[in-house]
Amino acid sequence: MGSLVGISGLRGVPAFVAAVLLCSSVAACAAPKAAGAPVAPIERAWEVPTLELYTEWWRKTEACSGRTGDMSQVMFYAVDAPSGIIGLNGTEAHGWWVRQGNRIYLPANALGRV
Repeated sequence: MGSLVGISGLRGVPAFVAAVLLCSSVAACAAPKAAGAPVAPIERAWEVPTLELYTEWWRKTEACSGRTGDMSQVMFYAVDAPSGIIGLNGTEAHGWWVRQGNRIYLPANALGRV
């Protein structure tokens, strides 16, 4: 599946991408991590359009960092994860960035799409 980075472990990720991921996961982090909660597989994910809020955060991050990037190259996916936790390869996080395809996976309930 390519390189995987959980929101909780962003070593080696460019600062610009890390800042966008951290900002985009704020809503997801509000959901408590329930012990033993079922983990939604990535197979239960669907592509969602880039929300205006993420586009706004992207622009602010560009302005703050002095770096630019092409937001159209980032694909967002909602994952059916009622607990707010997404499991991937045995690791749990509130969001994932997958280098291959430049994909970001977030819980559907954090996006307001259930």
